[in-house]
Amino acid sequence: MKAEVAVNSRQVGVRVTDLTIYSEELAAVMKGAARYSTMDIPPPLLVVEVVSPNQENRD
Repeated sequence: MKAEVAVNSRQVGVRVTDLTIYSEELAAVMKGAARYSTMDIPPPLLVVEVVSPNQENRD
């Protein structure tokens, strides 16, 4: 399941994370969603964003 995560930042409005782990209940709520905000639903169990050296603009 790949979805954009809305973030509260001056630089960006959303992130497409490298890894997101959902609970089974949250996965059922998220089914078919292309974008979500953690303000609207319970947060995922784990979100990982890997930041690469010399790629700050992309990350």
